[in-house]
Amino acid sequence: MADLGLPFLARDAWPEAVRYMFDEFYKAQWKFCPKRLVSRQLHDIWLDRDIVVPFKEKQILKEGEDAVIFKVELFEEYNHLIQGDKCNILREYIGGGTLTTFFKRTEPPTTMEDILEFWKNFIQFIKPIACIHRLPDPRNRHSFKVGLHNDIKPDNILVSEQNGSSPYSLSFKLADLGLAGFVVADESDETPLRDVHGTKMYSAPESFRGETDRSMQQSIKQAHPAKDIWALACVISEAAVWTVFGPTGLDEYHRRRVEATDAIPILRNTGYSGCFHNTTKVLAAVDEMHRKVTQSRRANIDNIVAPFLHIVGGMMMQDPTKRPDAWRVYEDLRRAIDLAIPPAHDATTQTPTQNNSIPDSTPINLSIFLVDDSASMRPHWKEVQRVFEALAYLVKTMDPDGIELHFANSPEHKGRSKDRKSLTKKFDRVKPYGQCQMGIALSNILPLYYQNPQQNPKSKRSSLSLRVDEKPPVNIYILTDGVWSPESYCVSTIQAHITNLVDNLWKAGKLQHVGIQFIRFGNDVMGKQRLDYLDNDNLQHYTVPMDIVDTEPSDGNVFKMLLASTDPSWDNDDKKPSG
Repeated sequence: MADLGLPFLARDAWPEAVRYMFDEFYKAQWKFCPKRLVSRQLHDIWLDRDIVVPFKEKQILKEGEDAVIFKVELFEEYNHLIQGDKCNILREYIGGGTLTTFFKRTEPPTTMEDILEFWKNFIQFIKPIACIHRLPDPRNRHSFKVGLHNDIKPDNILVSEQNGSSPYSLSFKLADLGLAGFVVADESDETPLRDVHGTKMYSAPESFRGETDRSMQQSIKQAHPAKDIWALACVISEAAVWTVFGPTGLDEYHRRRVEATDAIPILRNTGYSGCFHNTTKVLAAVDEMHRKVTQSRRANIDNIVAPFLHIVGGMMMQDPTKRPDAWRVYEDLRRAIDLAIPPAHDATTQTPTQNNSIPDSTPINLSIFLVDDSASMRPHWKEVQRVFEALAYLVKTMDPDGIELHFANSPEHKGRSKDRKSLTKKFDRVKPYGQCQMGIALSNILPLYYQNPQQNPKSKRSSLSLRVDEKPPVNIYILTDGVWSPESYCVSTIQAHITNLVDNLWKAGKLQHVGIQFIRFGNDVMGKQRLDYLDNDNLQHYTVPMDIVDTEPSDGNVFKMLLASTDPSWDNDDKKPSG
């Protein structure tokens, strides 16, 4: 027995000869062994109710029926502990107020650096949401709990005081888990959670209960983490509006939603006034504000808000099962930020030597395939694979680096190979899901062709690492049904990517060597209209120096798929009478 063994908790651990004094020693020992709380060793720790916790001072901040919140001063930095049957959560004190007050008192960022800084820090509070939705069991690595926060809103996001040179160098913390609930997950995808009332303005349409029908209010509904995803989308939507229009624009956004919901009798003058849906789907006023934000952003410094709102569109899908999970949201937003970061210019960049240039006599065409792997493509998946195999067979000898394959929602499965069979096998590993992020997917591909190596050093493809004026012709084949987000701004985002590509290649004198071929699957009316618009025959829809886009149905002429985007005679083929 030694002091290092303190505290002694079990009589049986003592030698038989001194056990008679254990009870007296047990009570006296605590003053000599206060709990040493070590960072990273406090998660899920249960303390004996008699142990001394070294609080210097504590002050009540908020007191409720089930819990008390203290502001405490400790002898050291602490994290998380549980004592007896009382739960104490120790966190840093957040002195910057809530996100609501932050938006009211703060003007939006006006430089690219500050815009990046704000969004980079802002999205961090999504991580704990993802953890709540799938909380691992520390005692059983094969088990986890499914949880819901149930009340995600700006008032429940805390903002730290400034911790850097930028006024947007802040930490954003998720707070108030008073309505959170957890259940042990089963093996199915539908683990039931009871839906509880959160703040109605940020509630999802599937959680709507009304306020006039008492039986509807008292009804027991099942909930899913998709409910939190909707609320999170509402918060990001408001943040996006604030970054472009500031506090007054955010007030205007709220006013427009109130007007829209007040026009719906069941929502008028209720807690749902100003919510983001009409009881079944997203408000038209929300879509309209998103379009206005996208169009009014400072395009020369803000390349983030448009893809962010595109992602928000997927988070506000009417069908909860089609909304992405929280980790996917975080990864998509983080990827959009990464793509918006301007590449560092290398002052030592040298002009490629003769060995890096491609001889004029070499018949090279780069072939890049981008496949829409969203949920709406699931019925067409076998046909998608078949069309890819046919086109890959025809173009395989034209690309010295091998055919390049990308999946819009599953970038981790991208590949490049001269062996089309190895690429075809990837279709068996990719499972279509969620909503297509076509704008983000294109932003990962198109800039590689019109940017010089020092502008985009990420490309490992040898022929794409050349200067713009040395790059060989490229054909980009996009296999999709056009069923992207329900809003029209998704088309304007893709149009902007195409326009940027065309403008840059026109300046470099390389425009005639690039083609974008949309290959359409299915017969969705809106999808067909979108692809026809992007086809832009006779430059009737948007202004570019030259039309390099074509659309062909998946059961159409395979040679037109290969050639129409770069050969005008094939592009006009569908205007000729058939028969």
